[in-house]
Amino acid sequence: MAAEWITLTAQAEGNDHDGFRVVNYWDGRKFPDKPAAVANGFTQRGSDDFNVALIEGDRLVSLWWMDHDIGEDAATLADIAREIGLART
Repeated sequence: MAAEWITLTAQAEGNDHDGFRVVNYWDGRKFPDKPAAVANGFTQRGSDDFNVALIEGDRLVSLWWMDHDIGEDAATLADIAREIGLART
């Protein structure tokens, strides 16, 4: 299966009473390479406030900020994949 790249944006959501959490969003677009996903992030956000992710099928392989692999563990990547609707549970 060919690897593809996606753009993820994160947003803090919540309130003082119930607490806050970070929620990840994906626009559903897939790109053949990281530079294209990065360009999409700049278009979406107008800044470098986004991440890109390497995917293989419905599996999130790695999460990046520009040229830096963030190094998330497999469980966290699986949680993010489910959160954005990439992985089926």
